[in-house]
Amino acid sequence: DIEEYFQNKVVWITGASSDTGRELVKQLARHSPTTRLILSGTQDQKLHKLAKELQLDSDHCLVLPLDLERQHDFFKSKIDLVLERFGQIDVLINNAEPT
Repeated sequence: DIEEYFQNKVVWITGASSDTGRELVKQLARHSPTTRLILSGTQDQKLHKLAKELQLDSDHCLVLPLDLERQHDFFKSKIDLVLERFGQIDVLINNAEPT
């Protein structure tokens, strides 16, 4: 069961602004409300719109724009930011697609 498995977990979804990524975020937000989500992707406005649409508050959601192809050098600093905010990363769903 999704809610039980992801209960109180921190889940980072790359490619969250894509169709598949959006659906993953929606399902987790709907079925596991205690899950904290990190939404990453190249389309900053779509990420913020999705978080707002799902009414994800800042305690449960971090929008973290990221282009893995162009910003791979900055990935470590993004990880540090997530760890500072949530203290852990339990699950990484690597849904990013090459452009």
